[in-house]
Amino acid sequence: RGYDGKRRQKVIRFKGNKKSAETEMRMLLSEYETGGFVEPSRLTVGEFLETWLEHITHSVSDASFFRYEAICRNHIIPALGRAKLQKLHPLDVQKVYSTWMIEGNLRNTLDDPGLSNQTVAYHHRVFRQALRQAVRWKLLTNNPLDDVVPPRVAKTEVKYLDKTQTATLLKHLEGKADYPIILLAVTTAMRRGEVLGLRWCDAHLDAKDNKGKPDPHLRVTQNMTCVKGKAIPKEPKTASSRRRISLPSMTVGAFRKHKAEQATVRLQLGLGRDPNGLLFTDYKGDPIIPSTLSRRFSRTVERIDIPQISIHGLRHSHITQLLMEGVPIKVVSERAGHSSIVMTLDKYGHVVPDMQQNAAEVIDAQLREALAEHAEN
Repeated sequence: RGYDGKRRQKVIRFKGNKKSAETEMRMLLSEYETGGFVEPSRLTVGEFLETWLEHITHSVSDASFFRYEAICRNHIIPALGRAKLQKLHPLDVQKVYSTWMIEGNLRNTLDDPGLSNQTVAYHHRVFRQALRQAVRWKLLTNNPLDDVVPPRVAKTEVKYLDKTQTATLLKHLEGKADYPIILLAVTTAMRRGEVLGLRWCDAHLDAKDNKGKPDPHLRVTQNMTCVKGKAIPKEPKTASSRRRISLPSMTVGAFRKHKAEQATVRLQLGLGRDPNGLLFTDYKGDPIIPSTLSRRFSRTVERIDIPQISIHGLRHSHITQLLMEGVPIKVVSERAGHSSIVMTLDKYGHVVPDMQQNAAEVIDAQLREALAEHAEN
């Protein structure tokens, strides 16, 4: 019965014999009584995804929304959009994933490259998240993506620079506009967006500790991202990303010099005070688009005799070098903005064998010394 006390009737057509129809009716009645019944609908996957995108517009960041929108409209909807949402079968999705991966593996021979396994796995997470909402909205009884196996993404060992290679890079950039940016990256392990989102109010170069000793540091409070070709600052994604990072003296010195040079250039260009107060801007005084910095860095690395790494590789380099020097993992994890030391160890496990050997040598030396003293007594 409805809310007005009147009896409601729903006709559901079923193909098959009478016995099969009775079995189906019992199942539907059971689902209805337990709250699992879903009203039959002709809604397509494409129509649902458009509705889902409208629903999440104000609940995710602009960058995340445009990424989800591109995945849905450029890939999922063209492949599965015409299918009825309630008729979507895990095998249908699995076949689409397989097609994407086959094209991705042939990317070197096709003019239209497919998607990598990692990209397909990310598409799967987004699609599965959307269909979870369909279940909550009572459009589906269960999520068909729960039974789809996403592609396995091979874990790749991080690329990094050692101390000598880092010095070569910094020497090459000395006196150039990107020098303070790259120096900050290799001495703090900050992410690309964090570096570009840094403001002067976040840099405490003259700070002192409780004992009056110099304690220069900065605080990560925002992250620069790109939305439709424009650099936009946003809040850090996680609580651990919002952190305090102590600065080495060479970075502090470079910052002081950069601040003076930045003020001079803005005065010469008649730009006045930067309303955003950013440490790093382009030649027009605007925020730097993250991808622009990455392209510049790639061209720089090509000219130097060092491993070809991305700008994110500088973060890997800093973390790896600290671990190799025996800095406690907890300190390194906090500096990197990881949520736990488990994440640090999982990502940088290649350093652990060296640390294990150092530990073995330390305990060996200590025990030998103690045994020698015991023998003398």
